[in-house]
Amino acid sequence: MVNEGQNVTFSCSAFGVPAPTISWRRDGVEFSPSSDSRVVLHSEETTQVDYMGPVYRTTRMLTFTNVTDSDTRSINGMMYQCVAVTTVGGSGRVEESEDVEDFTLFVRG
Repeated sequence: MVNEGQNVTFSCSAFGVPAPTISWRRDGVEFSPSSDSRVVLHSEETTQVDYMGPVYRTTRMLTFTNVTDSDTRSINGMMYQCVAVTTVGGSGRVEESEDVEDFTLFVRG
């Protein structure tokens, strides 16, 4: 349960060489929050070194800020999915995705 006025964040991380690119989909369509200033995308990239060399971690967060009771209609009932893509050997492409399932937002006013 979220109190009205709080933020709700989905987070997705992926590791790869080169660094993966992460995007969000809502009901199978790439999601861009350009029409709603209260929906924000954040990215972080870090590098870890192991015995094989550098490994890159990309984290992409999708945040709904200052949620209201009416936001439950635009969040609930939608399938949110993060998609991580990286190239292999400079030419191939690997895509992995993860669904955010069984999520129901309740806003307490």
